[in-house]
Amino acid sequence: MLFERPAFWLVLAVAFTALRLWDAPHQARRRAMALTLCGAAGLGGLLGLLLPLGLLLATAGLLAWRMRQVVPAGSLPRLSPQLRSLLWILPLLALWLVGKESTARGLDPWRLLLFVGFSYVLVKVWTLVRDFHDGRLSAPPDSCPPGFWEIAAYLLHFPTYIAGPMHQMAEFRAALAQPHALTAARLVDILYRLLLGLVKIKLLVPLLTPMSLLVFRNDNPLTVWDLIQGAVGYFFLLWADFSGYSDLAVACSRLVGVEVPENFRAPFLARNIRDFWQRWHISFSRVLTQYLFTPLTRRLQRRWPDRPNLTMALAYGGTFLICGYWHGPTVNFVLWGLYHALGLILHDLYRVRIMKLRLQRRKQGRRPELLPVAVGVPLATAATFLFVAMGWILFVLPMERLLVLTE
Repeated sequence: MLFERPAFWLVLAVAFTALRLWDAPHQARRRAMALTLCGAAGLGGLLGLLLPLGLLLATAGLLAWRMRQVVPAGSLPRLSPQLRSLLWILPLLALWLVGKESTARGLDPWRLLLFVGFSYVLVKVWTLVRDFHDGRLSAPPDSCPPGFWEIAAYLLHFPTYIAGPMHQMAEFRAALAQPHALTAARLVDILYRLLLGLVKIKLLVPLLTPMSLLVFRNDNPLTVWDLIQGAVGYFFLLWADFSGYSDLAVACSRLVGVEVPENFRAPFLARNIRDFWQRWHISFSRVLTQYLFTPLTRRLQRRWPDRPNLTMALAYGGTFLICGYWHGPTVNFVLWGLYHALGLILHDLYRVRIMKLRLQRRKQGRRPELLPVAVGVPLATAATFLFVAMGWILFVLPMERLLVLTE
């Protein structure tokens, strides 16, 4: 655990001191330099990721150079922002894919390419390049694209490097330009988040592990009840572990004046699968929505304007196919992504049907709700919880184990 290392807190203290000394608005570049150096110390010194560190610094330098180039009009073919962004990150994407597939196939010489945090960094680079090509990165007062130190600090931001949350470049630039003041109330909130994260990780995770799917990954016989119990236990375990690390990351990032988005918002209270993805891993969910699902939906709508259901199904399928592969390069992760895509497709079809039915009942002077709220909301929440929980079976158990269960 990175947060257990005294060296991590030493690096954080240095970053805190530097950023609190340079808290004037015109010192944003110095703050970016301090965060870059502290991030380099964290990756190179604490995690031993010297080669990845060099790769990320080179990526930051290349992106800063490309963004400040002035391309004469008509010198390049007219490409869409999506295609231009893809061409920019193609070398990094190729390395990630090789590392991903090598890890899945046990090809040791290439497994080093899939270093810790590579998937996280790839998403940050992709959103950064897309935002630049869509014109969302020009910030006052100079309205210039981000430079090397800003990009490097963004990619190497060590409090969130391992577990997120994923903040976007525009948010990061705003935090560099005007870091939050460390008031007494804010300090109390930071200490509370640190304590909350530690309680989740150190107390809840060990208690939940024996009741989760993690104990069923061997070849021991399994019953249906074992799967249900293990899936529910793993749901709580994953929430405690992931949200606990997010709490620590948010608190540590706030110490150095950088606000990052919340990553979890009571996911167990979600009333449907769409609501769940607005509460679970929120920073990644908005990446999926803003940079994959929405552009894909618009493109498909232009192609098939009279087939909204087909457009919706393909957009969900494509988005969560990538989401599943991003989590892991094996069949079970891809099936997990498609499982959630199917849930979202069915939910959208059901929602349209229910809206029509409610409108019809309202025209007839009847109560639009089919069930009282006191009954409908708990039922919807329980159904969503069970649907998501059962999906973790695909997420955790390897395909070989799943095939044995079906025999």
